[in-house]
Amino acid sequence: LKQTGSSYPEGAPFYRDYWEFQVRRVREYFGELADFARQYGREKYGRDIQVSGNFYNMQPAYYPIENKVDIVVTEMDHTLFRQPYYYRFCAGFAPGKPVIIAENPYGGIIPKLLTMLDEGKGYDLYRIFLLEASVYGCNMSIPYGGWMGNTIKDSFWAPRKLTADVQDFLYENEQLYPRTRSKGAAVLYSYGSYYWRDSNKGSGANGMQDSYDNLMDATSVAWVDPDLKPVPFWDVIRSMSDCNAQYDTLMLPDGDFRPDDFTAERLAGYPLVIVPDDYVLTENQQKILLDYAKDGGKVLALGRLADGTGLLKNLLATGNTVHVPIEDAGTGYMDDFLKAFHAMYDPIAPVLCNDGRIGVQRFDDENGACVHILNYQYDAAADCIQPMEELEILVRDTAGKKLTLAVPGWQTAPEYTEEPVGNDVRITLKQAGLYTVLVFS
Repeated sequence: LKQTGSSYPEGAPFYRDYWEFQVRRVREYFGELADFARQYGREKYGRDIQVSGNFYNMQPAYYPIENKVDIVVTEMDHTLFRQPYYYRFCAGFAPGKPVIIAENPYGGIIPKLLTMLDEGKGYDLYRIFLLEASVYGCNMSIPYGGWMGNTIKDSFWAPRKLTADVQDFLYENEQLYPRTRSKGAAVLYSYGSYYWRDSNKGSGANGMQDSYDNLMDATSVAWVDPDLKPVPFWDVIRSMSDCNAQYDTLMLPDGDFRPDDFTAERLAGYPLVIVPDDYVLTENQQKILLDYAKDGGKVLALGRLADGTGLLKNLLATGNTVHVPIEDAGTGYMDDFLKAFHAMYDPIAPVLCNDGRIGVQRFDDENGACVHILNYQYDAAADCIQPMEELEILVRDTAGKKLTLAVPGWQTAPEYTEEPVGNDVRITLKQAGLYTVLVFS
């Protein structure tokens, strides 16, 4: 290795072969254990047990065993504020299953947040930390007594009442989090295109919280890992989240590490499908995507698409596809992508609000729509989230529905006005606090 100057481990001979060997063996043995445990529970005790596993930060190595678990538990690589893209990816990694997020006690906000809580500060920051995962489709585990490691030599004991206040609100209002399919866009993650790229992208960020006087600034936008390589899928969903776009991520199996069970039903109801540099697609997936476009669905393709096939040409021929190439050695493509994205997405956006001080998530079910609004306007000197003097948000296809507001018990509900705009409603909130849910029924 020294003689050839090979980097370790990525540049080591047979490294990828060994990685793939491990994935196949883990899939085999984990599957055997999960199947045996379920069978044993039924035969020995007459019980149907549930199987879970620690999927770390949803590394690609774990996707081939996702279909063998009932509940997914993931440890965050970096625990930061404002990571809707990560939570939405986790929800899409295991669609229809509970996803439990566990914090990283070293990488991100947790060490400094613990110090603040010990001093009776940072209560609003902690509330946002607990709420974010639920707002964007997952669940945050309570770090009650979590060990902080041999460097910090402490444990995470958050105030009990502070924790219970948030959890009680989530429990008592579970109907506001239906985890239904978005009415916005679907972003397709091709496992065959990304498993190796994502397995080799940078990590780290331990101690990065010390770079910020205001801990709320420790976000995925502010922190750029120096080792992180540009990866189009992640660039796309980060940028979409930054402008409060509504979307789901959908996983496309590669047909090898995991059988291709993707169906046309998975795309049903999405007015826009985004395909970011998915250069590997199975024949089944190519047909589903082409049929979707032929039936009037809009497709936004970035970079490569099913290399060695005529899929891109056929999609463009439908008149329902826009393609943004990736040039300049894979950098500088996001401006062109966002221009094309807004032209296609804004006319069909379920919610429109470009205010950078908030995060927005919309859920729809048979009872109506819920629009969750998180206020990130943290004042470090005052140690609290500052109420927003005025916030305007357009909610599509809600005209004629009854609007009520849901807020946690620790804050006052904002004043609001409604203005019908065709089939839509423009809502203006005044003095909106940390968390508000618009409930249309």
